[in-house]
Amino acid sequence: MNTNRAHKFGIVLLLSVALILCTCQVGNASISIPGMRDGWQSQYSAGLRALEEKRYERAHELLILALDQAVGNEQQIFQTLSALEDLYEEVGDYESQEQILQGRLLLLRNSKTSDPAQIVETLMKLGGVSSDCGDYFEARQYFTAALPLLAKVAGSDSFDVAVLLNNLGWAEQRLKDTKAASTHFLASLKLLKATVGDNSVLYGLTAANLAEVYVSTEEFYPAILWLKKASFALEYRLGADHAMTKALEKRLRQVEREALKRLKRKEPKRTRPNGEGSRTEPEHPANGLNLEIPSPPTDIVYEESFYENSVVREE
Repeated sequence: MNTNRAHKFGIVLLLSVALILCTCQVGNASISIPGMRDGWQSQYSAGLRALEEKRYERAHELLILALDQAVGNEQQIFQTLSALEDLYEEVGDYESQEQILQGRLLLLRNSKTSDPAQIVETLMKLGGVSSDCGDYFEARQYFTAALPLLAKVAGSDSFDVAVLLNNLGWAEQRLKDTKAASTHFLASLKLLKATVGDNSVLYGLTAANLAEVYVSTEEFYPAILWLKKASFALEYRLGADHAMTKALEKRLRQVEREALKRLKRKEPKRTRPNGEGSRTEPEHPANGLNLEIPSPPTDIVYEESFYENSVVREE
């Protein structure tokens, strides 16, 4: 989709969502107006058909009309917002997709019948959209806000929490918060090993993410160790000839070369006993490197206060 069209979508969307949010502040009860149900159903169904047929402008026009018709009916609003989100995601209009998700989150938080799992899903989607757009600060806020809720919904030792911890660590890594990133990657790896095993693809990808944190701090020993673990997992699951496995093997060789270069820069000059000049005696490859491999945290504290404070959009 071109920029102009995406911008036009966003302007129309803001007007419709604003109307809905203002209406929903009055109360959570659904309003039934004669003819309103038929009007929403026809617009909504036609919008879905247009979306399936890739007629995006027509789909957007119909779904916005359906959204206006749905004012006061919570179920219809959520269904229409979901369809609009699918549309924006499909055409790559991430700004409008984020606006839809923010509106959905506000409606869920004001609804007396909302499912906590829906709030978690929305927060995680918002984090994903922010991450895709390069706004890692905002992504971190959304992922952090989702963490305590997901721990309650799915269990603190669940696979879903492991995935979220990886996503949170990724955002923190991009923000150069290496301490937080390594903590969450390690916690994710611990859960992944317990749920899907240390030879799974996701374990391998998370191990590779953790390795890059250590590379950024020039801690090459743990970096190489985790890259080898990642390489083993991907080769086990995908095969040695898979593009991802080959890319990881290439990265491992690069990091090993970086480690050797660093050692050479630090090699001391030593004098021969007979005084015939000096020579460089190579050190053991591990000398001068950080040999400490942090263990996965025994527990991650899920601060519930994040839910109220971390979803505020920074201007």
